[in-house]
Amino acid sequence: MIRMLMIAAIVIIGLTAGCKKQPQQTPQPQTTQKTEEQMRQEAQKDITQQNLDQQVDKMEKEINADTQAQ
Repeated sequence: MIRMLMIAAIVIIGLTAGCKKQPQQTPQPQTTQKTEEQMRQEAQKDITQQNLDQQVDKMEKEINADTQAQ
């Protein structure tokens, strides 16, 4: 009889301890990464024969800035 009461008490304590209200976690904003196909399509729209040199210079500056930052 005592064994049954102890088991019941342990179960009740375990259930009440496990039922504490958890603080709500704020959802993390998801970063969207472009796929290779999306980047290719974007490049085909943005880079034309007329602005090719400008775009290459822009990319070189971005790459240099990234390598210097590391």
